[in-house]
Amino acid sequence: MRKLNKCILCLVTLCFFLFLRNDVYAFASTEPGGTGAAFSVEAVYPENQQRGESGYYDLKVTPGSKQVIKAKVKNYSDHPIEVFIDVTRGTTSDGGVISYKEVDKEKDSSMLTDIKKLVQVKEPVVKLEAKESKEIIAEINIPEAPYEGQLLGGLHFSEKYQSSEKDREKAVINTFSYSLPIILTESGTKAENKLDLIKAEAGQRNFHNFIEAILQNQAPSIIHKMTIEGKVIAKKTNKQVYSRKEDTFQMAPNSTVKFGFDMKDTEMVAGDYEVVMNVTADTQHYELKKEFTITKEEAKKFNDESVYLEKEETNTLVWLVLGIAGMLIVFILAIIILRKRKKRKQLQKKVAARRIKNKKNKKRSKNKS
Repeated sequence: MRKLNKCILCLVTLCFFLFLRNDVYAFASTEPGGTGAAFSVEAVYPENQQRGESGYYDLKVTPGSKQVIKAKVKNYSDHPIEVFIDVTRGTTSDGGVISYKEVDKEKDSSMLTDIKKLVQVKEPVVKLEAKESKEIIAEINIPEAPYEGQLLGGLHFSEKYQSSEKDREKAVINTFSYSLPIILTESGTKAENKLDLIKAEAGQRNFHNFIEAILQNQAPSIIHKMTIEGKVIAKKTNKQVYSRKEDTFQMAPNSTVKFGFDMKDTEMVAGDYEVVMNVTADTQHYELKKEFTITKEEAKKFNDESVYLEKEETNTLVWLVLGIAGMLIVFILAIIILRKRKKRKQLQKKVAARRIKNKKNKKRSKNKS
């Protein structure tokens, strides 16, 4: 009996642990690597600055002119550093924030005038001794042909990373950088934004399945506030399968943004779909639609690569093991019950036999007397 009880306890424990989900957590060090924030950057504003000391260059320029901008870079550390200065375009991050950090991102297909080709930094790598400050100079060559709207870019400052043995042991190394945005306009007339939903497709972010709707601002105009209501409809059932709302997005001129629908770690299913989006971009309103297809090959690829997805095969295996364990428990319980019944019957027979024997002994005693 004790051995059987131990077996049942082990099987129940096994079933309990099979129900538990094994989550994997990646722990990252957030301690700053290298020298940390060892330097600062301060804009020196020219006379044609339109918005005062705003933290960025907002310049009204004329066709064919040359514009000089300056900035002060200071080393706060006790050792020499090198600072890289890159010219960047204003882009839009997937979180709906205007960014000036994407040095290598390709020019948007709607962009006619590329600010990255207009701005030249005199000294792209600045060497600073401990506590030293330097003034950097950039020259902007304004095109001869007039342009409409706003050109948006920036100067991106990043320190040359000095690795150490301690840093190599860390999972994540934090580095620091600064950006000074540049806005160039030739007239006070604002170009109206022009949005289009240029593509919808299956995708993945950090091993999570997503539906990506790619919005493009095709005008040279900054969108300061965007509200977006989006949904994904399965064409086969005409039912909404995913939705998302945002009300604080921004967009750079002539840029794209991936508006992602998180599939919440559910399995990607092949089929035909449609993205429907209602967007308010400043004062402009848009209703945008785009059909797309998820192929069986795409669905399998993304499902296989999604480390957080509850795999069907894994669930099947778990339920199979649970089923076998359950059957074993039932089988063992049945054996225990049958054995108990058998022992009870044997005990009842012994008791009945004793009673009969006792009656016979009483009769013999009476006969003798």
